[in-house]
Amino acid sequence: MSHAARNHAAANNPITPTPKVDRRGYSEEEAAYYLGLSRASLRQGRMEGRRENRLPPPPYVRLGRKILYLKDDLDRWLEENRHEMKGV
Repeated sequence: MSHAARNHAAANNPITPTPKVDRRGYSEEEAAYYLGLSRASLRQGRMEGRRENRLPPPPYVRLGRKILYLKDDLDRWLEENRHEMKGV
C-alpha cells in the first residue's frame, strides 16, 4: 500500500486512534487566554520589549513567522511577577 493510500485509509477509518500529545507551545491566542491577558498586550510586549515602569513581556519562541509561548515559560513568568500582601 502506498504512503498516500495509507494516509487516506487512516483519515477515513474512525477506529484509527489519534495520538495524544501534550503540547508545550501555545499560540498567541491560547497564551493570552491562559494568562488572562489580551492578545494585544502580548503582541505589544513582543514588539516593544522591556519598557520602564511596565511589566516585562513573557518569553516566546519564533519559528519563522509563527510565535509560540512555552507553557513552562508562562508559568515561570507568572511566578516571577507574583506579589504577596504584606502585614495581613
